[in-house]
Amino acid sequence: MNEGEEKVIKGIEDLRTEVRELREMVNMLVEIIVNMEQVDEGSIDADPGMMGFDTDLKSGRYCM
Repeated sequence: MNEGEEKVIKGIEDLRTEVRELREMVNMLVEIIVNMEQVDEGSIDADPGMMGFDTDLKSGRYCM
């Protein structure tokens, strides 16, 4: 193998590592989102002042 081929192989291995890390991050974010949705669904009937949420935050007016 020449030097160019070795660089290409190393680049491919680096990309595979990055893709694996990105998959793990995406899976973690999806899990967080699913957990947040479950919490939101469970608190629909809750008092707006419960757990420190005021009515504006509860309605989502100031969501990012």
